[in-house]
Amino acid sequence: MARRKRSRVTRKEQMRPPTSIRREMRAYYRGRSRGRKPGYIYLIHLYGDIYKIGKSVNPGSRLKSIRTSSPDAEIVFQVHCEYMGMAEKLAHDILSDKHHKYETYQFPDTMIDRVKEDMEYVASLTPKRIHDERIPWR
Repeated sequence: MARRKRSRVTRKEQMRPPTSIRREMRAYYRGRSRGRKPGYIYLIHLYGDIYKIGKSVNPGSRLKSIRTSSPDAEIVFQVHCEYMGMAEKLAHDILSDKHHKYETYQFPDTMIDRVKEDMEYVASLTPKRIHDERIPWR
């Protein structure tokens, strides 16, 4: 029986951003950045040590719709960003080890300051800055 070759992931492939971000970077350099939609990324406390990270143009109205299923929900943090879709994806990627279900994450209250710092960082990023600084991806 013939042995199959194991595919090896090169360092270059590990550093390569996800497809959606690459698409946004190409659009940015072509001068027609479709993904540039300003808005907010937010951190909402749902219950216990469960939090939701999401994006919205109007986080207040988003909170109202979340309160239909989780009445005690409250916005812990929100930050404005120029590329809210990209920033939300990056925030999800950074906190992937704390993933609970869907867009919810489970972490202790002591970690909130670190999460806020991470969210501020991803909100400040642009496709050009990601490309220029060669920010590593998981």
